Amino acid sequence: MSDLPTLLPENRSALEVTLERATGGVGRIDPVFAWLWDPDRIPASLLSYLAWALSVDVWDSRWPEPIKREAIRNAIAIHRIKGTRKAVELAVQSVGGRAQITEWWEDGSAPHTFTVTALAAAQFEDDDSPLLNPGFYSRMIAAVTAAKPVREHFEMRVGASYQLEGGLAASTSSVAVTRRHAPIDAGRPTRALVAGLAAHLGAVAVLRASLTGEHT
Repeated sequence: MSDLPTLLPENRSALEVTLERATGGVGRIDPVFAWLWDPDRIPASLLSYLAWALSVDVWDSRWPEPIKREAIRNAIAIHRIKGTRKAVELAVQSVGGRAQITEWWEDGSAPHTFTVTALAAAQFEDDDSPLLNPGFYSRMIAAVTAAKPVREHFEMRVGASYQLEGGLAASTSSVAVTRRHAPIDAGRPTRALVAGLAAHLGAVAVLRASLTGEHT
């Protein structure tokens, strides 16, 4: 740049002068990379790349944008404390739930086990879908598995609270499914789970689609 002092010697070449002019104003360019690492400012189209860069454990491109940003926002904090009770709570929160945890030494269960009651706290599917569905259970299982201590097994319970007209809260109900020693495929809910959820919610379509593999 002509208005900047030069550090080149008197015998500088034309190429050196050109390079100096091309790079002389770099320090005055407003950096655009900072917002690429900010889950609140990065464009929605780039969220999946940031999730990969930060090693987000549970991710689905079909999630609503606010949920994606929340998962990315909590990623570093979860990695810092993985294997702790707080990490499990934060992981469940990141995928739309609220965790209530009881560890084995609190209720006399078998050593190195714990129970998680995951309450649905965010709408992932369309507004007409029930909060409790096989997708919610799959997310909770995946989130807890990724954040828990490796040697510990857990029992998962899922539930949801509903707000009635007039500000009265309905009681929380839940469906219990045990996962202790035999792993459950988080991507394909068991027949017992799907049947329990369908009976609880009256979601006959969810039951039929999950057992037959049909999709509407």
